Amino acid sequence: MILIESLFADAMPWISTRTGQEINPNVWPLPDDAFAHPRSAGTFTRFLAQYVRDRQLISWPDAIAKTSYLPAKLLEETTPQMKKKGRLQVGMDADITVFDPETVEDRATYERPNQTSVGVKYVLVNGNLVIRDGELDANAFPGFGLQPQDQTSRQHRDTWFAHSQLRGRSDQVGHAVPTR
Repeated sequence: MILIESLFADAMPWISTRTGQEINPNVWPLPDDAFAHPRSAGTFTRFLAQYVRDRQLISWPDAIAKTSYLPAKLLEETTPQMKKKGRLQVGMDADITVFDPETVEDRATYERPNQTSVGVKYVLVNGNLVIRDGELDANAFPGFGLQPQDQTSRQHRDTWFAHSQLRGRSDQVGHAVPTR
C-alpha cells in the first residue's frame, strides 16, 4: 500500500496556463499552454541521459530494468496486468521504446515543461507504433489504462483522486495543490 500511495501522491495533472483548469488527461499532444513539473514530460530520458550516458553512474542494462521491469514487478501484486509488462519475451505485451543512447535527452524546463524529449526513435504500445522515426502519431491510441485489482488499492486511488480534485486549489504558477 505504501508503494501505491507514493505513486498516486506523485501524480500531477497538466494545467492550462490560460484558463487555470486541469487539461483532460486524454488530450495528446499537449496544448502549448500546458503546465506541470518538467519531469512529467522528461523523467526517463533525463535519467538515461544524465545518470547513464553522461555520468556513467549506472549501466544501461540496469537502467533499462529500473525503467521497465522493476516498476512492473513492484506493481504486480495490486495490478496483475503488470505481469505482462517490462519484459521482452513471448506472451508479454508489446510495449517497446527504441532510443538512440547517444542523443536521448529531455528538453522540458520550468519555462516550457511540455517539451518532448529527443532521441526516442520508436515507441510501440500494445504492438502498435505510436512514435515512428521520432515523430508522434497523434491519432494512435492503442493502449489502455491499468487499474489496481485489489479493493484496498482501488479505494486508496479513488480517495486520493477525489481529494485532489474536490479539495485541490491552484497556487500562483498553476500547479494543482491538494489541501489537507
